[in-house]
Amino acid sequence: LVWSAACASCSLPGLYAPAEILAKDGKGKIVPFSISEQRWVDGSVQMDLPKARLSELFNVNYFIVSQTNPHIIPFIHPPRVGEQ
Repeated sequence: LVWSAACASCSLPGLYAPAEILAKDGKGKIVPFSISEQRWVDGSVQMDLPKARLSELFNVNYFIVSQTNPHIIPFIHPPRVGEQ
């Protein structure tokens, strides 16, 4: 079911439609994650890292984050000769 979350993470407004996230219920049956038929989009559209919400939920103050954004590869240029 990770695929449904991955699809939602790739859902960028204007490019891909919002996606439904799926989960398993107590009996192992695949069901919608949200009972309100909510659709999800990439979280970085509104908030790249939800630090405030994580702090509130888990009482943490420090974060170690590893983030990959393969969609920006076309905008990254290799260093010019003599640059590092």
